[in-house]
Amino acid sequence: MLLLAACSPAPEPPAPAPPRELTEAQREQLAAEEARVGRVREAAMARFVPSADGTVAEPGAGLVWMRCSVGQEWDGAGCQGKPGQYNWDQALELAEKRGEGWRLPTQPELYALTFCSSGIRSQRNSEGLGGGCAGNYERPTILQTVFPDTPAGNFWTSTPHERFSFSAWGVSFHTGHTGTGGRRDYVHVRLVREAR
Repeated sequence: MLLLAACSPAPEPPAPAPPRELTEAQREQLAAEEARVGRVREAAMARFVPSADGTVAEPGAGLVWMRCSVGQEWDGAGCQGKPGQYNWDQALELAEKRGEGWRLPTQPELYALTFCSSGIRSQRNSEGLGGGCAGNYERPTILQTVFPDTPAGNFWTSTPHERFSFSAWGVSFHTGHTGTGGRRDYVHVRLVREAR
């Protein structure tokens, strides 16, 4: 037996409901949450000292970061252009060719740049995987005022996987997680160097 579906057009979806007015208690709760997130963001931003040359110092760690992802150019206010994507070997090579001490960050260095606007982070497992943002958080999971125009994607670190020669560690600025990926995967790159 063959069944045929009706071929009439689907009905129009109902119009969206008008936005609800917030109660006074909800407005106060929202304002308190926005203030809390602002304090968390301010404290996180205090770690960094931006320079006009497109770098930002992280004095507590003794590092200087490129504000833009590789493939973008600093224009004095933000990062222009499309961030490139590279496999792990290409990422290591382009850092070496850049010279002046620029390199891929280690896994702990890059993971330290993740920012969870919710203030909530999940636990990492015994191998160090996970640790992403939880709750209602902004993406990308990095301070956009410090690292503008960062794609909400994966970034390589220089840290190889301890057991699997085909893997290396990375950080996701979409979720704030850290994990491993295949060295042939094409992902983004941010460079760092030691402060002078």
